[in-house]
Amino acid sequence: MQASSAELLQWEDLRALLARYVHSPLGHAELAATAPSADRAAIENRLAEVAEAVAYVSASQKQSGTRSAPTRIRFDSIGDPRESLAAIRIEGAVLDG
Repeated sequence: MQASSAELLQWEDLRALLARYVHSPLGHAELAATAPSADRAAIENRLAEVAEAVAYVSASQKQSGTRSAPTRIRFDSIGDPRESLAAIRIEGAVLDG
């Protein structure tokens, strides 16, 4: 029996570890949809996004307390916008503030 890449990577264990650091509904949905990939372009794209996020967090920690420090954005307090986004797809619909 051949092991899959997900089994070799212990993907479900890794996903459970990452889930401890995810605090928003959208983050959990994104994590649930994430899977190992063999698509090199997609992997490189994701790695570039991760590198950007790491650089941002690093810069915000180094410059903490200075006027030029990046603003640390918290996503855990943002509600799930999927229902609102679905509503605005209806022509003529408006969202309440």
